[in-house]
Amino acid sequence: MLQPKRVKYRKSHKGHRRGNAQVGNTIVFGDFGLQALEPAWITSRQIESARRAITHHIRRGGNIWIRIFPSKPVTKKPAETRQGGGKGAPDHWVAVVKPGRILFEMAGVGQEAAKEAMRLATPVLLEPVMKVEVETPDEYQGDLVGDINRRRGQIHNMNTRNELTSIQAFVPLETMFGYATDVRSLSKGRATYTMEPSHFEQVPSSVLSKIVETTPQSFRGGAN
Repeated sequence: MLQPKRVKYRKSHKGHRRGNAQVGNTIVFGDFGLQALEPAWITSRQIESARRAITHHIRRGGNIWIRIFPSKPVTKKPAETRQGGGKGAPDHWVAVVKPGRILFEMAGVGQEAAKEAMRLATPVLLEPVMKVEVETPDEYQGDLVGDINRRRGQIHNMNTRNELTSIQAFVPLETMFGYATDVRSLSKGRATYTMEPSHFEQVPSSVLSKIVETTPQSFRGGAN
């Protein structure tokens, strides 16, 4: 992964990301480019992940230029450290990106191939998904299945035995808060459930737009 071989200072101020990029905002080497729309800190791991996604798609069929470099150290303190005491030790490196900055450039490929490669290089937001198993009397099955659907859950399997229905589903963790109370209410206290972590999935675009709207500008990479 990219990182400086040597820096003058091992620790630096947080700085700010106000305004648009005044340099590095035009395509210089290639025919196509990926441009930042919002300010952000992009880690060396993210840069490497994007580079691999692009090269895997074009399969050595073109040229790629990385236009950003992670030259800023980000420090981190251990969890048990008290307040004060100065900065922690350098933890990773980031590239400071402002809106308009060109991140990657490509040449030697068609427009559609470049467009798809750049799409694969853009980051996505993942959310934890839980495996949920509910056992309920048959008479409450419909209400509980409907409640899972309202929580963006996906029914994986359903079995009925001795007037009891077992429902297996995958539900985003974000929607599971207060589920115990709702299960008791919908089944009059007769249903039981278990929940355990399963995997991660990409956040749907409709949910992502709501997250962006309700997230303070400072957390989205605004001025600090």
